[in-house]
Amino acid sequence: MKYVGIDLGTTNSAICSFDGDKIYLYKSPEQHDVTPSAIFIDRRGNKYVGSRAYNSAAKNPDNAAVLFKRLMGTSTPVKLPAVNLTMTPEECSAEVLRSLFGYLPEEIRGDGDTGTVITVPAAFNQMQKDATMAAADAAGLGRVALMQEPVAAVMSVMRQRKNDGIFLVYDIGGGTLDVAIAESIGGRVNLLAHGGIAMCGGRDFDRILFDNVVKPWLLDNFDLPEDLASNPQYKSLRTIATWAAEKAKIALSQSEEAVVSLAENELGVRDQAGEEIYLDIPISRTLYDDLIASKVDESIQATRESIEKAGLSSHDVERIVFVGGPAQYKNLRDKVAFQLGIAPSTDVNPMTAVAEGAAVFAESIDWASQSRGRKSSRGALSAGGALDLSFNYIARTPEHKAKIVAKLSHVPAGIEFQIDSLDTGWSSGRVALKDGASVELSLTKPGDNIFKVFVFDSNGAPVSLREDKIVIARTAASIDAIPASHSIGVEARDKVGGRLILDYLVREGDQLPKKGKKSFKAGESLKAGSAGSIKFKLWEGEISDPINDNRFIGMFEIKGTDFDDDVIAAGAEMICEFEVLDSGNIILEVSVPSISGSFESGRNFYSSQEGKLDYTSQAKNIQEQSEQTLQRLDEMASKVDDPRLEQAREKLESAGTIKSGEADPETAKQAMDNVQEAKRLLEQKRKTPGAVAECAPVDIAKAWLAQLDGAIAKGDAQGVITMFAQDAKVKANVKEKDGKMASVDLTRDELAQSVANHLMHPLAVALPVLGLLIWLSVTAGLLPLGALALQVQRRDPDNLASLPEPQVPREVAPLVHALNALFGRLRTSFEQERRFTADAAHELRTPLAALKTQAQVAQAATSEQALRHALDQIVVGVDRATRLVEQLLMLARLDPQASLPAAEPLSLPQLAAVCVAQLAPMAAQRDVDLAQEAPDAALVRGDAALLSALMRNLLDNAIRHAPPGSEVELSVRRAADGVLLRVCDQGPGIPAAQRQRVLERFYRIDGVSGEGSGLGLSIVQRIVQLHGATLRLEPGEGGRGLCVEVAFPALPG
Repeated sequence: MKYVGIDLGTTNSAICSFDGDKIYLYKSPEQHDVTPSAIFIDRRGNKYVGSRAYNSAAKNPDNAAVLFKRLMGTSTPVKLPAVNLTMTPEECSAEVLRSLFGYLPEEIRGDGDTGTVITVPAAFNQMQKDATMAAADAAGLGRVALMQEPVAAVMSVMRQRKNDGIFLVYDIGGGTLDVAIAESIGGRVNLLAHGGIAMCGGRDFDRILFDNVVKPWLLDNFDLPEDLASNPQYKSLRTIATWAAEKAKIALSQSEEAVVSLAENELGVRDQAGEEIYLDIPISRTLYDDLIASKVDESIQATRESIEKAGLSSHDVERIVFVGGPAQYKNLRDKVAFQLGIAPSTDVNPMTAVAEGAAVFAESIDWASQSRGRKSSRGALSAGGALDLSFNYIARTPEHKAKIVAKLSHVPAGIEFQIDSLDTGWSSGRVALKDGASVELSLTKPGDNIFKVFVFDSNGAPVSLREDKIVIARTAASIDAIPASHSIGVEARDKVGGRLILDYLVREGDQLPKKGKKSFKAGESLKAGSAGSIKFKLWEGEISDPINDNRFIGMFEIKGTDFDDDVIAAGAEMICEFEVLDSGNIILEVSVPSISGSFESGRNFYSSQEGKLDYTSQAKNIQEQSEQTLQRLDEMASKVDDPRLEQAREKLESAGTIKSGEADPETAKQAMDNVQEAKRLLEQKRKTPGAVAECAPVDIAKAWLAQLDGAIAKGDAQGVITMFAQDAKVKANVKEKDGKMASVDLTRDELAQSVANHLMHPLAVALPVLGLLIWLSVTAGLLPLGALALQVQRRDPDNLASLPEPQVPREVAPLVHALNALFGRLRTSFEQERRFTADAAHELRTPLAALKTQAQVAQAATSEQALRHALDQIVVGVDRATRLVEQLLMLARLDPQASLPAAEPLSLPQLAAVCVAQLAPMAAQRDVDLAQEAPDAALVRGDAALLSALMRNLLDNAIRHAPPGSEVELSVRRAADGVLLRVCDQGPGIPAAQRQRVLERFYRIDGVSGEGSGLGLSIVQRIVQLHGATLRLEPGEGGRGLCVEVAFPALPG
């Protein structure tokens, strides 16, 4: 079977295939690696796609369609007025896809089993993804799946990288920026986080050049209208001038200076005075860098946010891999790498990396499944017959080795088994068959490696098996977790007549694919066959109030025509089963138990059609939304002060400049994106209370007045009734004792002078006397302190014995008592530190001694096999020592803390999902199934880094002690008094008498082998204490294994 990857880009597209071993790039007819995403139709109706279309479009824009990817998922028409044709963005994309698919050899193109992955930006919403699938269907591509561009770029990087570590992919294309943070472990990759910007790419740089360099130059040198940027008469001038600016921009990649140049005969345009227009505009790298600085800074900020989402800092990331056309500009790469503090890398071809990664990813998809899920990495062969025998193995791995483990409940004496390679003829020889017996296999080639299993009875005769073939695929790379790029929720009411909320199907960062079930109540009745319907709106985003500040992405709808009889009564239960695929696409199926069996099965009830906008007519809507959001921002800014509000204001002011009749869809979409980003910033600030802004004097007066009025009302004060401040004057209305009113007007200076005169005369007499008395009292009181200070001063530095309390004056006794308590704590702390240092030295001595021994063995090795074995053992020893040092450092950081430095409400399931994803490769290597069960929302108050460390230590401990073929489960559930976190394994467990001892540092259970240092549970215990939680160790289900339970207190309020 062949696999195809397509990078459907804004300005350029590429196509590759993968056969399980090699990648093949298919060039354009002009022999270019990429094909411009452009369509041109001449006056005779001839259609061109690619380089010829792109170059022709520059001179004849009314015959061409370009940049339509930015309009995918909208109802914006793509008009070609010169040929009287209007297309949809999906139709345009279908033309490009059809053209690319035509580059493939017939044996791939015509094979019905060929699977194709098309990439989309991480910032694409549901409507844009649906539109891409519609384009693929229209192009006749057959079996198609979508994949996010950063995931594809990561897959491409993994093909080139041989070492483990964390890396960052910065993919800036013609229209979008995608960022991915990934960790590679043993050929497997875990996507920790990703993000991006929908309108940030080479096209934006071209527009900046035109708006700030080309347009001013044209206005200065020729008689052209001020509305040149939108005047339809000069559309061809704008298009070809932007084309020339792009050529000059590309030239800057090779030289310090370039020229935006076109002769009069190339332009073919005259100004209003009839003069022929030409272009001759020098530009330098310095000028270009200044112009694009704000966009590059925006991309750097988006990258930082992705790093923070992964719970990392720049120091944790080894290198940044640049992908995309604009990334070929060295100054951009240098600035991004320098600002982030991460070393740059050129591991991949920036123009084709996404298409290559998509082809590799296509190999991992189960194309026979309806949902296009990924192939299972776990394999099992059931022998059948009289023996209850099975063999478990990893069916897909990037490693060159794989292990097969036998499983059987009853073992007759003398039974043996053998495994042979059908590819190379290798044989394991006969091995005694028992439960847990294993054989390591060599995977000699990429793709499928086929083996045959033989079983022999006690007489050596072969035993007939129902299944005897094992297929293990050696993959180019394997990705274990893909986080969702957006949160998607269903609009519903929290109760009958209650407020609108979002019930989330998937949250940003959740592992994909994800399946689930939601239950809703019908808000109104619906009769079978009626024209009515029940609609549920879907929104994308995390804004909780108001929810319509999120991006509307469509709805699922139950129509009266969807069922034949009966009535869905108001309040009837409706069950929505959903699946969110790797790509982020949604599949929804709805059933109503009260009219069971009335719905067609297999129908996707989600439709994005209602969420699509026509950006050629959205200017007024954008202006209104911008003004409304700006009013809310002003109200918030009057009460709080936060830099995010200023960022939001800049976005809204930029969006507000759009003209009422603006019909350029790019301009309108950028403005709408700015409004949406401003709403997101306001929500961030709303969730994070900021400092109160300074109040005006009148506000202070009002607050003071309210307190005084309250006192007067209770009879505690008499006299002042009202007071207000205006400019530099103060007016007071005074109620005299006889009930008469008097009004006094004073300036602030006069009021201050009057108060000073009444206060200073008595103070002038009292202050000298008071000063003398205070000096005498302080001198007498300090005498005991002086004696105590002298006693402490003469002490030896190591003497932390308590001071004699009976010998000090009563006034000083509390201080001495506090000092003695401090000395006691210091003695305990120093003793702990000495014991910790001694234990650490002892623990480090063992792996260091082992390393020395293995190094000596390596030096003395006489064969390559012995040398390799010794070096492998050195690597194992270094890994163990590294882990030990990391745990020691963690304890050293935790010990001094009495409380959490920065606690905040956190979603424990989201943190758990990241930890499970990080440890999934380790579990897979040990043939352990790692499972997670968690609700959508279970909040605890704590520190994200420490809670992640807690879960990683528990999972690491469980995986290390779990037998092959068993399961480790992490579960989170809400309880009446808080949140419970449980990690359970099926390992040897811990005897009841030793469950408290294992929490001590460096304690290990006698007779239990393992790679641990005895620190993991100590770290867990300390983190639990800092969070005010409780820790309990108990046997697993059926008394097997160990379950560690952490009970977190409920959030206050």
